[in-house]
Amino acid sequence: DPAAELPACKVALEAALVLASRAGERRVRAADFFKGYYQTDLRAGELLVRVEIPLPELGWRYHFDEFSRRHGDFAIAGLAASGHRTGGKFDELRLVFFGCGAKPLRARAAEAIAARLPAQPRYAALRAALDRDLDPQGDLNAGPEMRKHLAAVLAERAIGALTR
Repeated sequence: DPAAELPACKVALEAALVLASRAGERRVRAADFFKGYYQTDLRAGELLVRVEIPLPELGWRYHFDEFSRRHGDFAIAGLAASGHRTGGKFDELRLVFFGCGAKPLRARAAEAIAARLPAQPRYAALRAALDRDLDPQGDLNAGPEMRKHLAAVLAERAIGALTR
């Protein structure tokens, strides 16, 4: 469902949203705009008029993945990831999860771990970091532990794709 996916992509790309009203325009970082389930920083009388996404520098790569019961359903867990590598190592890595909280969540502890660990011990370390980064709710589709497991699998896949 694009309604859940696009906010995470905007956060991962460090986009800014331009909101206009009769008083003028204001720019809000995507990470600050999304507040919770169906809640944003849009004020009365404002309209979203533009999304500004910075042009990527050379060396940036992107990955998007999600788990859902059926194609087109809301994701049980999803990830929008971007990374910049120099000399075989990540200079910067962004892991932004959706379906794992009320808004897109950037997993900074998992980013720090993923940027420096080799492939073999990475899943367990990512899972431990995501236990600190994410606090998903359970519902009929999946409980919190399953969502954390899926988030770790998604992170592992993304890091593999970003390093190829």
